[in-house]
Amino acid sequence: MKLMEQARNILKKMEQSGFDHSLVDCTLTSKTELNIDRKEISLLRNSSRTKVVLEGIRNQKHASISVSDLEAGVIDKAIKDLSEMAETSPPDEAWEMVKDQPAEHFVDGPQDADLDLMYNRADEFLKETAVQYEGILFNPFVVDHVRKENALINSNQVELTQSKGIYSAGGLFSTKKGRKVSSFNYAGFSRRSLDKSLLDGNLLSRLMKQNGEQIVTRKIPGKFRGDILITPEALGDFIDFIEQQISTLPLMNKTSLYFEKTGEKITSELLTIDYKPLSMDAGYRMTAEGLIVQESRILDKGVLKHYLLGTYGAKKTGFDRSVNMGRTPVVEAGQDSFEEMVSSIQEGIILGRISGGMPAKNGDFSAVAKNSYYVKDGVIQYPLGETMITGNMAAILQSINMVSRERVDNGSAVRPWVKAAGVIIS
Repeated sequence: MKLMEQARNILKKMEQSGFDHSLVDCTLTSKTELNIDRKEISLLRNSSRTKVVLEGIRNQKHASISVSDLEAGVIDKAIKDLSEMAETSPPDEAWEMVKDQPAEHFVDGPQDADLDLMYNRADEFLKETAVQYEGILFNPFVVDHVRKENALINSNQVELTQSKGIYSAGGLFSTKKGRKVSSFNYAGFSRRSLDKSLLDGNLLSRLMKQNGEQIVTRKIPGKFRGDILITPEALGDFIDFIEQQISTLPLMNKTSLYFEKTGEKITSELLTIDYKPLSMDAGYRMTAEGLIVQESRILDKGVLKHYLLGTYGAKKTGFDRSVNMGRTPVVEAGQDSFEEMVSSIQEGIILGRISGGMPAKNGDFSAVAKNSYYVKDGVIQYPLGETMITGNMAAILQSINMVSRERVDNGSAVRPWVKAAGVIIS
């Protein structure tokens, strides 16, 4: 039975159980993966999983549940449990389902794994890294192909299907020379095609080269307040902070730093960010509630353009519903080269990776800088051992004073290097 037919049958059962509004989202995920463990291809396996999400509204009471089986008995029990959950939920008139949308079927990316190509790329990768990066070890590194088939339907006649295929490569790695071992790092990307070497581009090759340099590290001379040159990888944490602040719960609770700030400047004017779910290799076509997505600009020269709200969040806050779910940021390139940015630093660090807990609600954080470098008088001095950095996410975003021309595309985000000021390094 086709996935949409199964979704329709489940929706009919939900309506018969007394829900005023219902949603069914069925997803079948198939994965083919090659594992590289340390220095060899060690595993080839296929796996699959099923996920069924049910949402129901009855008398303005909402509930949701997910199960991992389409078998009739499992679904019937899930609907019964969902009904009981809805009965004990508080009524809220903000709950409603997406409506007024045409049926759509989306097909994107390679639908089947090319095993020969995957093996050849993995084998090529092993040979290239053995020559270029002495002592590199993978623990593990995975090359895979994933296909997700979706069928989403609700009681407002929304019917969406999607079949998306994507290749990915990534994993943990470290470098060992003699008895010395570097701190591990992680890198990965997603692509619609494996037509190029896995080392092509400015991601894996750069980070693996640096990992070899980081076998011998040193401490900073002493505590200071200085600049940080944030790598594309670390910049992801700062963009995640913005996304969290402009999402449903902080806005509903009015705890967001950016509450009622649309149309206002919240970061440096050097920062412009677009969400590109339709253009990015690892993008998406529809939201979890069944909205067909559009691309949007979230920051325009530092000015916040919209929030990330679904139907419920929009009704609760009174702000506009977003046309996408974020998660695919493309940061506009700047005017400066990486070398020019380094040469402008009197004293600071190149921040490779942040390790630590979530920032406080006001943006304050204290974390460990890993895979990072000390910079003095415009020159990279040496790789750093674990170093503490303390600051405020929002303040750092406002203090950005340089953005690189170079950017890194990992399939789900395009990010440059950015330089910011006023961070305590110890």
